[in-house]
Amino acid sequence: MLSKRYSFPRASLFKLKPVEITARDGILRKLADGTYGRAERDCAICDSREFEKLAETDRWGLPVSTVICRSCGLVQTNPCMTEESYRAFYRDDYRWLYGAGSELNSPGFFSYQERRGGHILNLLRYTNILPQIPSRSVVLDVGTGSGGVVRAFEKAGYRSLGVDLDHSCLEYGLKQGLDLRKGSIHQLALNERPALILYSQVLEHIVDVKKELARAKELLSDDGFLFVALPGIMNIRRAFKHRGDFLRYLEIAHVNHFTLRTLDNLLGQCGLERIAGNEEIWAVYGKTTRTWVVANDYLTVKRFLSRTEQFRIVFAVCAGLRAIVDAGLDWIGRLLKGSVLDASARNIYRRMKFGHQKNAD
Repeated sequence: MLSKRYSFPRASLFKLKPVEITARDGILRKLADGTYGRAERDCAICDSREFEKLAETDRWGLPVSTVICRSCGLVQTNPCMTEESYRAFYRDDYRWLYGAGSELNSPGFFSYQERRGGHILNLLRYTNILPQIPSRSVVLDVGTGSGGVVRAFEKAGYRSLGVDLDHSCLEYGLKQGLDLRKGSIHQLALNERPALILYSQVLEHIVDVKKELARAKELLSDDGFLFVALPGIMNIRRAFKHRGDFLRYLEIAHVNHFTLRTLDNLLGQCGLERIAGNEEIWAVYGKTTRTWVVANDYLTVKRFLSRTEQFRIVFAVCAGLRAIVDAGLDWIGRLLKGSVLDASARNIYRRMKFGHQKNAD
């Protein structure tokens, strides 16, 4: 393991609300009595069984075994809950553990998702992907929640729709007249293939991720794009949310933890090649016929995590300072909005934030 801090049992890293304590204790009981079954699995990328344990617990003090594959470097939960158990977890415990409860179909959460959709549009615009997607094209948002991202793309002139397994999340968006459907992409029937498929904060939750991506590629138009956003391992030191602490990053709902290289390995095996992206992670992929050779990221990831654990206090301070700088840049942007300097300031900000992200390796 990375250190003794990652041993189970241990207390939660966070002060939990009563509803979160109830949810966590309920999950502990279900894991202990077998209600939530767990099973060993092959590596989600290379099918290897050569694993090295990194942690026995997660941020909430739940028993989550996190390992790294020696053959490709993918960090993953193993053993993990079965797909049936994960469905029950998302239905009964997920929202309460995360302190969301009924908020996931509220106006506030819908607005948050709509802003996230606007951010995705900006990323696609700044990397010159959006101009390649014709107006009125079909855009599919997988794991859409209440449908705020669908609304953002609808406003931008696209025929957008979303799918989600949780009908209670869909209720608010359905009342707004959005095209939202309960289920997964495996049950989805479309008259027209999407020009863009979105996986924003979704792929890290899926156990059989190869099966998911094979279906996504089947649905995607031949010249279409697949967008992925998820919490990247290599961004732990930069993200204020994680404060340079891998234990803060680990959570029971996430079964696969990617670097940009391991994500490329996964999608490359599914016939999709990266066009743009970075370690944050956000990335855009297109179809390819190239035979993909898996590049082993084990040594790089293990060295990164070991050094991050060793100097986590330093990285926590740096992440805090970076958050202050980012807030200052946002404030300056709002101050200059509409002024004669607005266009120049936006261009400088764009180059600072997005310029290094094209075809990052």
